[in-house]
Formats: sequence, C-alpha cells, structure tokens
Amino acid sequence: MMAPSSDCDGRVTDLPDQSSSRWWREATLWILVAVAAVAYLSRMTDRPLRGEETRRGLVAIEMMESGDWIVPREQQREFLSRPPLQNWIIAGVAMLRGEVDAWSVRFPSVLSLLLMIVLLYGYTRQFLSPLGASSAALCYATFGQVLEMGWLGETESMYVTIVGGSLILWHWGWTYRWNVTLTWSIGYALAAAGMLAKGPQAPVYFVVSVVGFLLWQRQWRQLFTWSHAAGIAVFLLIWNAWNIPFWMHVGTESMIQMYRNDISLRFNDNSWTPLLVHVATYPLEIGVCLLPWSLILFAFVMPGFWKDSRRFQSHFAFHILAISLTFLSVWWVVGAKSRYFMPMYPCFAVLVAITIQRCMDWQQACSANRRPLWIGSYHRFKLGSFAVMMIAMIGLVVVMIRPQVFALSVDATHLVSMFGATAICAVFLFRALKCEPIEPTAPSNQRTMGMAAGREFQGLVAMGAFVWIGYFGIAIDPIIHSTLAIGDQVAKIRSEVPPQQTLRSAGTIAHVFTYHYGQTIPVVATEAESWSQDVQYVCYFKDRRPADLRSEQWVQVAEVPVENDKEDPRSIVVARRVNTRLAEVPVQQDRIQR
Repeated sequence: MMAPSSDCDGRVTDLPDQSSSRWWREATLWILVAVAAVAYLSRMTDRPLRGEETRRGLVAIEMMESGDWIVPREQQREFLSRPPLQNWIIAGVAMLRGEVDAWSVRFPSVLSLLLMIVLLYGYTRQFLSPLGASSAALCYATFGQVLEMGWLGETESMYVTIVGGSLILWHWGWTYRWNVTLTWSIGYALAAAGMLAKGPQAPVYFVVSVVGFLLWQRQWRQLFTWSHAAGIAVFLLIWNAWNIPFWMHVGTESMIQMYRNDISLRFNDNSWTPLLVHVATYPLEIGVCLLPWSLILFAFVMPGFWKDSRRFQSHFAFHILAISLTFLSVWWVVGAKSRYFMPMYPCFAVLVAITIQRCMDWQQACSANRRPLWIGSYHRFKLGSFAVMMIAMIGLVVVMIRPQVFALSVDATHLVSMFGATAICAVFLFRALKCEPIEPTAPSNQRTMGMAAGREFQGLVAMGAFVWIGYFGIAIDPIIHSTLAIGDQVAKIRSEVPPQQTLRSAGTIAHVFTYHYGQTIPVVATEAESWSQDVQYVCYFKDRRPADLRSEQWVQVAEVPVENDKEDPRSIVVARRVNTRLAEVPVQQDRIQR
C-alpha cells in the first residue's frame, strides 16, 4: 500500500485504495469476530458474578423497579460513584431477556469488545494490509488484562470501547479527510458517552490526546474553529441531557460527589515511599497486562527501527503521544490500578500492528544476510509462541498420564480436547513459520503471495486461539472454583423470611448479598433501639454488629460469607426477633427475576 501524502494541514490527500475502503466485506475480519465471539461467549456465565458486577446489576434492577432512570440507587439510597450509562445498557438487555442475570450483566462487555475488534480492523486497514489489520484486532482481544476483564460485567470493557473509540475514530476521520465537523462531533460524542459511563477520564483523555497531536503537527489553529466548537456543543448536549436532570434531583453537592468520589480514592496515600514504588513498578505492570504482545514492542528500541518510518509517521505520533500524555494521570498516582489505563490499550494494539506490518514488509524487501535485528521481531515472536505450544502439549500429556500427582479435578476428556486444540494451533503456526518471505528479486505471482498471506493469517489466528484456549479452556477453571458463590445460601435465607415480612439491613451491606436476595433490602439505622416493631428480620456485617443488639431479643438465622479474603474475611449475619416464626408458605415471585 502506498504511503498517503499529506497537505499543509497534516491530513492525507490520497484516498484509501479500493480494497481498504471495503474493509467491512473482508472475510478476515469476520473470521476474527466469530472466533473471538466463540471464545468470550462460550464460558461467559460459568463464573459467578464477582467484584462490582453485582452492584452494576443491582443498580439496574432498582432503576427498573422504581422507574427512576436519572438517579442511580443502591438499597434505595443514592449511589454517587459513577453515572448510569452501563446500568441503562444492562437494564436494556434485561428487558429483552426478562431477568438481570450473569448473561444480562456481562453481555454488554463482550459486545463492546467485539465492536472494538471491528473498529480496530477498519481503522488500521486504511494503512495496513489485511494481515496487519488482523493483528491489531487480534492482539487487543488477547491482551492479558483484556482476557481477564473484557468479558466481565465491570465498566472497563465498555469504557475502553468508548474512550478508545473516540480517539481512533477522530484520528481516522482527521487523517482520511472526513467532514471536519463530523470528525469533531463523533469524537466528542463518544467522550460524552464516557462521561456518562465513568466520569471525566474520557473527555480528559480525548482532549489531551487530540490537542497534543495538533500541537505536534503545528495545527493548533484547528482548535479555534467552528467545527471544533460544534464538537464541544455535541459533548455538552449529550452529557447535560442526563447531568442537568440529575443535578435538579440531587443538588450541586451530590452532583460534584458523583464525579469526585472515585477519583479521590486514588489520592489517599501521600507518602513518598509508596509513590516511588508505584512509579518504578507501574510501567512494568502495564507491560505484563499487555502480554504476550508487548514483547513485540521491544523492536522500538532496536537500532534502525525508526529508519524510513515516514509512512506511519502520523499514526506513530498520534498513538505514542496519546499514550505518553495520558500515562501521567496514572503513573504519579499511588492508588492507580492497571485497569485504569485500559482505555489506551487500543492504541498499544495499533502500535503492535504497525510493528508487525513493518517487520513483514522489510523481511520481504531485504535479503536474508542484510536484515537488521528488529526485522526478525515478529518471526521470533512466532517461534516463541510455537515453543510455548509444544511445552503446553507436553504438560498436558504429563497431566493426563499422572493426574494424581497434580491433584487436579479436571476431566480427562477435557484435557484431551485441549491437547487436540493446541495441536491444531501448532500445526497452523508451523505452516506460517515455514512460509519463507518472497525475496524482492524472486519471480512471484499473485497466487503465491496470496497463499503466503493466507498462511500468515492462519498462524496469527492460531496464536490468538492458543491464548484463548489457555485461558478459557484451562486457566479459568481454578478461578471459577475459587470464586465465592453465595446464590444458594442467600436463596435459602430468602425462603425462610415470610412473604409478609421485609428483610432490612443495619446500614448498607454488601451488594453481592442484596443482588442474590432478589428483593430490595431497605436500610435502617445502625442502632437497634431505634428500630420499630415491624423490623422483624435484619442483616448486618458481622464486624459491624449493632452494639445494642440484645441476644435475648434477636436470634441469628444465618451467616453468609461475602468476601473470601483469607486475611480479612467478611460475612453478613441475618437475625430475627425471637417472637418471629419461620415461613411455611412459598415465596412470592419477584417482579424482576435475578
């Protein structure tokens, strides 16, 4: 593909070639989407809801039951942590399915991940080959932390698609000469969606990245145009469509808390030692989260890599600037977790894809005895992947022969299927490794080049499939077994509470308990003496037992663990008044099933 030329404003003047303009019709894209969908949907509901997932579902349930779609609530109290975009989406899926279960909570995250695959492919296909575009989509979908969190009902997967999408679509439109007003409007619209999902990180990341790029291009005047003003207006319109009604409901102080509460938690530790440790380790932590593909980025520091890179200058500059400028927001904040930087992972995927494309292009353009070290980065990555596949197959054979040594409760048939799937991946990757690059002086034809590209694509998909097999086929099983599942215990408690009685909580309790209980649990004061006589059943954290709760008046019904931290386990205690009899009638149905 020819490098696009640019005019004085830094935007390309050559339109994409015909094949790249029809990227959405290419089979490689839909093969990737299909394989990723199978991987992420196959075991989407096997793991019990954990972490904040039950809270996301619980807020959606209370919105559906109350009919108030403006103010997020938990146990009928204002939940001032983040705006409710994700809760709206979960509720929408639940309305189609009829219940707020693991499928309804997690499917929006998987759908967001698949949309990012399509977006990355379409964007990179404008300046990369189908193989290069496939590598961008595949490596994002198989980053280590995306494997861990991309399919869960947390906010991260959806937030990555929104924030990363705002950056990628803006740069796509800016570079390939879309309507300028439309380009700004799309970017700011997604930034506003991010504001409605998690707060100000989305618009800050968008503005900092775009402004930094325009300053690098010496196009700062573009910030003072009517087109840019129109984009800002779109942002304000979308954001305030919810924010103003929310402010009218809760007032100024609560509105400020909605955007400040989560951010303030990251600045609780102001001492120097944790800060220095965080500064030293956080970049390494991000590198680990981007495995295995972050290994390819070592080519950046190899001699000669940046030589003749003008073809990708705009793309390198935009994504490196975006990563560098936004990284400061998490690098110097002690409380920042690696997942806070996940919105920039699509930018890393683009850099990996460009590196793979350059390695393959230069491998064909240079004779074997004159290739710089960096050119072999992708080939060495494939060799390493093949070696890991061989080791994995040997390990599976050993486990199948001596299962008693490893004390694993894995079905032998499952291990055999994992071995077979890994072997198939190894065969396709081996075929790609045996595919020699076509020398520039060697006679070739379109068919030969097409066969070589096909084998390379098969090898790429094989590496991605192996990562998915390793995680969803093997690694996730002990994770599932270690995840605390309390649904049955809470259901038993629910069956023991008479239908005419309401379980209440002394202060707010763990959302995982409330979610599985299946009914809203109203909050009462933490002092037992203030409870009225109609409070017959109450629950509370075991370590926060009301001090004036008398044992002669209340009897413990059950105790349910809600955190399985070995050092600091927590549990919920359910108690009833001594004059209350257990129910002997069936439980009434919920309006909304859980």
